[in-house]
Amino acid sequence: FFMYFCSHHTHTPAFAKANFTNTSIRGWFGDHLRTLDWSVGEIVQAVDRSGQGENTLIMFSADNGPSLTWEDLGGTNGDVRCGKGTTCAPVPSDACR
Repeated sequence: FFMYFCSHHTHTPAFAKANFTNTSIRGWFGDHLRTLDWSVGEIVQAVDRSGQGENTLIMFSADNGPSLTWEDLGGTNGDVRCGKGTTCAPVPSDACR
């Protein structure tokens, strides 16, 4: 089967679940990423509960990092340069899980 899940949390976060609000040291953006992490975790758990976890490759992709125009509110790449509107982003997967 194929599932496509598109989250806005890697773009301009608009909300965080109530239980993640004001919980991250990264502030507003971190709260939104915690919500994204939770939602992806829910998907992974559902795949595992279906018995297909060992037969499923889960790939996570976002479009090239933080918003450069939002500065601190747009997230950070750490030592990696560029951001939205620049180059391609890598696609990490769970191939080693």
